[in-house]
Amino acid sequence: IGYVSIMIRREPKALTGVRPTGELTIGNYLGAIQPVVNMQEEFDGPIGVFVADIHGLTDQEPKTVSATRLVAARALLAAGVDTSRTSIYLQSQIENQTLYLANLFDRHTTPAELERVPTLKDKLKNDQSASNVNLSLFRYPVLMAADIAIQDATHVPVGEDQLSHLELTRRLVRRFNTKYDATSDGILVEPKSLARKALRIAALNARDGKMSKSRPKSAILLRDSADEVAKKVRKAQTALPGEMNDTLDSHFMVAELLSTDSEDKDEVLNLKKAHLDGEMVMADFKNLLTDRLNDFLTDFRDRYENIDEKDVKLALAEGGEQARDKANEVTHRVRNSLGLDEL
Repeated sequence: IGYVSIMIRREPKALTGVRPTGELTIGNYLGAIQPVVNMQEEFDGPIGVFVADIHGLTDQEPKTVSATRLVAARALLAAGVDTSRTSIYLQSQIENQTLYLANLFDRHTTPAELERVPTLKDKLKNDQSASNVNLSLFRYPVLMAADIAIQDATHVPVGEDQLSHLELTRRLVRRFNTKYDATSDGILVEPKSLARKALRIAALNARDGKMSKSRPKSAILLRDSADEVAKKVRKAQTALPGEMNDTLDSHFMVAELLSTDSEDKDEVLNLKKAHLDGEMVMADFKNLLTDRLNDFLTDFRDRYENIDEKDVKLALAEGGEQARDKANEVTHRVRNSLGLDEL
């Protein structure tokens, strides 16, 4: 079946989401939070960022999500998200509208199509297969498509690992517009991608894979004290002089990303070159990495602690109102196109 691509001309608007993960790691910060801050300087148009508390329910208990969603919002503010530039809201603040659109998208999605989403395989654990995971996890790409479409987002920052999700969103929007748009003006916006380098921050020990709060001894948590950071880094996996592995290379990247000026970055790159040249510099590198981490964490924690919970809730209330207005507008447009306007 062929589908016509119908594009709606709308004001450029970027949208991204952050999952509430409880204990935040330096990997969460560099991979998910810092890119939102950078986007404020790079994107010409309004930006929305939501805390994906509904998505969080796919693999976490409600009480965990409830306890951590404000932590994620507070971390965004501490990282430098400017609410005059970027609206922050909880996914659940527009839950009814988003789930309504997701249910409509279900009619245009097949199980086989969802099974082909590459990142589903990454989320499967142990002996799970696509046939025995919970339905929320299986169809989360559909909910993600609804998150984007319900806000008329024109651009979505994605790394290569998330391109399949965005392409599914684009297909669902095209199918919906083709089937229900009698005027050819377009009901839903077909979003474009904003290329973003996907960062995979390795755990301190290779056997633990990606840095995660579920393995705290092998992760740098944003709440870790200076002594805890130093102790963890001392035990981190390295490599013999002249050799490199993915774990060590990832930690060099962390040190470089946390460097505040070109001189600091050059220090990291010089140590990396010396190591590859066969010099014994791992002790020096671990000291440098510890210093970079602690300098960052001290500054971040100061900013985090200076943000009152009421300020977080105020930012969410204001951002939620904007998101709700847009979601209601899109929902009305959708219902009207289906002939289902409220009586």
